[in-house]
Amino acid sequence: MTLMLGDQEDLFQSKEISLCADPGRTERRLVTEPRGTDRVAAGAPPSNTAPSNRMETESESRIIHTGIDSLYLSYAGELKPEAENDLESLKSLAQSEDPQEQAGAVLCLADHRFEVKDKGKGRYPFVLQDGVFHLQLSRAQAKSLPMVYAQIGSEALTRTGVKYTEIALNNLVSVLGKTHAPATVSRVDLCADFVTDFDL
Repeated sequence: MTLMLGDQEDLFQSKEISLCADPGRTERRLVTEPRGTDRVAAGAPPSNTAPSNRMETESESRIIHTGIDSLYLSYAGELKPEAENDLESLKSLAQSEDPQEQAGAVLCLADHRFEVKDKGKGRYPFVLQDGVFHLQLSRAQAKSLPMVYAQIGSEALTRTGVKYTEIALNNLVSVLGKTHAPATVSRVDLCADFVTDFDL
């Protein structure tokens, strides 16, 4: 904030002080002090029971790990008709009231065993999930949606790394359908692990 000269003058108050111990002498000097000085001086004395107005800023913090918590990739393309038929059948099993039929709603791709969910998510009718990937798939005729919308969790990204986890996902997607372009990044969630002695 910029103060004009008139504002600055208002911030100070004039006070005469004696320059000698003899009250009979008239030698005096005019001094200026910031307004409010008297009020501050007249305030409560320091106390070891009153809370301190000084913020404690001395603390030690250390970041021990940074990385990607979740990575979301989209694949434009078309689901293979046979893959869509298989997903329809497995989804029907997942919707069954018979627990044994529900247990059969599993799609094996390479070394992954995906649980096929009984419900879709949003505009995606098929949802597959294992311990590494969460896949949402559209129907072959759904031209406005990506063929696959995939989420990769932090465990796989930490253990295998982004590059090799994405290669494994690309191989799985190629089994399900034909892609028109490389995967695009839809979202990235970052994470950081740290230790601190600051009172959180």
